[in-house]
Amino acid sequence: MTAPFLVAGQVVADHAAWQADAVTYATQPLLSARNVTEPPWFAGIGQRAIRDTAPAGR
Repeated sequence: MTAPFLVAGQVVADHAAWQADAVTYATQPLLSARNVTEPPWFAGIGQRAIRDTAPAGR
């Protein structure tokens, strides 16, 4: 006996129906198609050394 969700083609049909329903809720990402520049004060963040204050062994 085959499980009901494994019936040939049913998985594909269910997935297609889910996508058709989900597309109605799709929105553009917040910063889509916008030119976002990094402020100058962020430029050196990755270049500064970080002091590790955690005790050894933790």
